Amino acid sequence: MSILKEDYQSKELEQYFDGSMQQGLSIDCDLDNHLRFKRGQFNLILGNDNVGKTFWLLWYFTMLSIKQSLKWTIYCSENEVWSVKQKLMGFYLNKSIKLKYIEEKDFYSAKNWVDNYFKFVDTNKLYTVKQLLEVFESSDTDGYLLDPYNSLTKEKGSNSHEYDYEMASAVRMFCRRTKKTIYISMHPVSDASRNKHTDGQFKGQQAPPLKSHAEGGQKWANRCDDFLILHRYFTEDMKMKTLLFVEKIKETETGGERTPFGNPLVFMFKPYGFSVNGKNPLEDTFVNESTETYDYNGGFGNYEDDEIEIRNDKPF
Repeated sequence: MSILKEDYQSKELEQYFDGSMQQGLSIDCDLDNHLRFKRGQFNLILGNDNVGKTFWLLWYFTMLSIKQSLKWTIYCSENEVWSVKQKLMGFYLNKSIKLKYIEEKDFYSAKNWVDNYFKFVDTNKLYTVKQLLEVFESSDTDGYLLDPYNSLTKEKGSNSHEYDYEMASAVRMFCRRTKKTIYISMHPVSDASRNKHTDGQFKGQQAPPLKSHAEGGQKWANRCDDFLILHRYFTEDMKMKTLLFVEKIKETETGGERTPFGNPLVFMFKPYGFSVNGKNPLEDTFVNESTETYDYNGGFGNYEDDEIEIRNDKPF
């Protein structure tokens, strides 16, 4: 029967009325004002190649595991498992895991922690979206990463536009049915790579993509719950900063909202983790960082560089 009963989701309606609606899960920094982990959601992350999409997501997942005890299943076809674990271990310890920085006992303590909170899908075989969803359903964790979407195979004979629409709907229904949360990373279309700043501080640098630049177009933004754009400028003074544009939050009643136009959250990387507005979620102290405002036409204004410790192991 397809008609819902009159009392369907009456509890949620009453919670909205009396202000008791449960908020999404946080990680104790300013990111919480814009983004929360919510069960049963389909989230998209768009960004150009080599801007650190996977790196930032792994950090975010680690913070959610530390703060909220969430567990994850990772399909990461462009990175070796050992490399992903190395990053997760570093985020967990908040430092590089090379022998000159930590003791052996800390190395194995971090490895055991990662093995407890993260599972990995075998990437030595190809999957369709539906096949990977079956793998995800068999893995009992809270969140799932599909990274990137274009690494999956498509069923033969399918029209690309219609297939993407069908798969976006399949992911959305999977999340609603299972209450599992999926994050999918995507690259923009080739045309977006030719979208460059024509003046200002970042003249000649690639501009952040738009939602409609996702492979397959605007349909993905239409179907997902939350839509994030990650970007980085490869200038000497900006290469350690990751910009997060929160472009869509479907349910603001449970926490989160879009970042203001032209004013992304700026994540400063200092080995081995990120801070936003001077706050690292794993530290109680604040770092004095300047406030930056972003202008699509000009770039950052009133900008002062931070002192950055850069080691030989490149973070991104």
